[in-house]
Amino acid sequence: MTNEYAIVTGASSGIGLEFSKLLAKKGYNLVLVARRTDRLEKLKAEILLTDKIDIQLVSMDLSEKEAPNELLAFTHKNNLTISVLVNNAGFGANGEFFSVPIERTIEMLNLNMVTLTHLTYLFGLEMKKNNNGYILQVASIGAFQPSPYVSAYSATKAYVMLFSEGLDFELKGTNVSVTTLYPGATRTEFFEVSDTKVNSIIESTMQSPTQVAEIALNAMFNRQRSIVPGFMNKITAFITQLSPRKLTTWAAAKLMH
Repeated sequence: MTNEYAIVTGASSGIGLEFSKLLAKKGYNLVLVARRTDRLEKLKAEILLTDKIDIQLVSMDLSEKEAPNELLAFTHKNNLTISVLVNNAGFGANGEFFSVPIERTIEMLNLNMVTLTHLTYLFGLEMKKNNNGYILQVASIGAFQPSPYVSAYSATKAYVMLFSEGLDFELKGTNVSVTTLYPGATRTEFFEVSDTKVNSIIESTMQSPTQVAEIALNAMFNRQRSIVPGFMNKITAFITQLSPRKLTTWAAAKLMH
């Protein structure tokens, strides 16, 4: 067992839950962050049945302005050395832009972009000082194109892409790296939270959270700049970047509507 800790945000379900289990198998102690305390406690109990590690639970709403500073203060208070940061927390607001309450959209912008950036700064700075660290940013395949009916969500993930890949370049020559994950449709609570009905095309390309998490962590520990899990997702991302923007926007609109 290592003395190092991994932070996983959005750890209570979906890909975040699988990240937590897999990092525990690798011997990392965990700081699990989410709003739902009961789910965090259930996950902790499940992991401790097989893995003898230390698990710290932090129940907080990461979309709140002071949440990143509070999380950093928690790690300092408990003398935790963070060598892995998985920025997984996020959600999507689905529907025509003007049909979604603006408060909901702003909450999404804060969590998907501002919180992710703030956490990356706080813990990435410590990793640089310690000359050791891995940062995994969860974007989306939607980052590669405008996506009508999830326009703001797609834009937040495009920000994650550009920020994270640029930062990884800045960190060349250090022992700290940033890997950006671009998952496609995954069998998680995302569609329920965003109130999205899944059509047959999306359903056919879905991967399990375990598959996505395994691929992502392997890429992170190999210090890859980015990873698109799944053959069809790779093809889609490649074609999207080569096709005219007008065409990819039309195609995304048909798919999402």
